[in-house]
Amino acid sequence: MVAKKLLSSFLWLIFFIFLLPKISFSDSNSAYIEQVGIENSAYIEQRGLKNFAEINQNGMLNDAKIEQIGFFNFASSYQSDFKNRSILIQTGSNNYFSNYQTGNNNYSSVVENGIGNSIKELQLGSYNSIYLNIFGNLNNIFALQSGSNLSYSLTHYGNGGNINIIQYNKFK
Repeated sequence: MVAKKLLSSFLWLIFFIFLLPKISFSDSNSAYIEQVGIENSAYIEQRGLKNFAEINQNGMLNDAKIEQIGFFNFASSYQSDFKNRSILIQTGSNNYFSNYQTGNNNYSSVVENGIGNSIKELQLGSYNSIYLNIFGNLNNIFALQSGSNLSYSLTHYGNGGNINIIQYNKFK
């Protein structure tokens, strides 16, 4: 009886040492970074399950940061030209974020918290800034800044909002 328990314990030990490491407990997050240019900076941090983040940079001194905590979130940041900066903190599940910056010295800061939110923002021009704080579920936000020296700030608490932000002036 003692030998049988000892053999059983030994077999479990063998299982944990040799077989368990081959079983994947990965959170299956995916990240993609592509950089072309000089001194671009990209940072992606993901905690959760099945999150996807990508950063594409083309130019000089662009800086992008994506933090995701949750499940099934998507984030994409594209930057071209000179000294654009994008910061995203996304928590919750099934959220979508897309940011496109072209021009010089554009700044985007987004905090997105909830379930099923969608944020799409475009900054075309130079010296534009946008600050979005979105808390709630199933919100759709579209932001367009076309021109130069434009600034916008929004804090939204609630569910099911459809918000369009459009700022335009001639390129200076």
